[in-house]
Amino acid sequence: MRRQPQTGFTLVELLVAVSILTVIILAVTRLFDSASAVASNGNRRLDADAHARPLVDRMALDFAKMLKRSDLDYYLKEPSSPQAGNDQLAFFCALSGYYPSTGSQSPLSLVAYRINSVSQMERMGKGLVWNGVSTTNASLVFLPIRLTDLWLAATNNNPDPDYEVVGSQTFRFEYCYLLSNGTLSVTPWDVAAGHTTVSGLQDVTAIRVMFATIDPKSRVLLSNTQLATLGASLPDCSDGQVPGALANQWQMILDQTLDLPRPAISSVRIYERYFNVR
Repeated sequence: MRRQPQTGFTLVELLVAVSILTVIILAVTRLFDSASAVASNGNRRLDADAHARPLVDRMALDFAKMLKRSDLDYYLKEPSSPQAGNDQLAFFCALSGYYPSTGSQSPLSLVAYRINSVSQMERMGKGLVWNGVSTTNASLVFLPIRLTDLWLAATNNNPDPDYEVVGSQTFRFEYCYLLSNGTLSVTPWDVAAGHTTVSGLQDVTAIRVMFATIDPKSRVLLSNTQLATLGASLPDCSDGQVPGALANQWQMILDQTLDLPRPAISSVRIYERYFNVR
């Protein structure tokens, strides 16, 4: 009897099938890795936005209620106080604060913002009373009395119980002024118009605020010292800058930073906001 030929796969066919299967598995794996990276970046951005949004809302309310009077003092960036690196500001505000003696609310506050020693944004909301109303609670004062005469905590970096953290992930803070002539300036008055003092912010239309934020999961990859060094590498505002120029400079420096963990650097978010003070 004649033997029937047996059917099956040759060794070459098996090798081809295994190769195709390997390619498919690698492609699917890369697809999942890419999708996971995109989702992770999106989540980090959402986390950073979630931390930045309350800070922006708080600032918007404070600047909108700022007392703008020529007989009041302001602690702001100006030629006599250029504030290299992280900026500070302090001003009187028509918002509720708390009296230090009783804890009850006040109709007026001394508001201040700064970055503390562990690279977090802090805000002071110190309750005040009208001048002469109380002998136990701090009062609103008028020029020639200055903020540096009574509230050093609003003008230095020393720890103070009147401050609370409002931006735990914000490590860099910078601001400048949009003048009524349409230019950005680090001086809160119009030099070209012959003005030499703040005078109730008469020449300022808005305050342009820049800050850098990192999400909580990425922040743990950097020490406080590394975060402070990273913040110090981001340049200050300068006169005549166009909107968006400083944000681009900050992003370029972040892209060129190679001596820190790349996943942490890539998670830094830069925000630029204008707050109307008119």
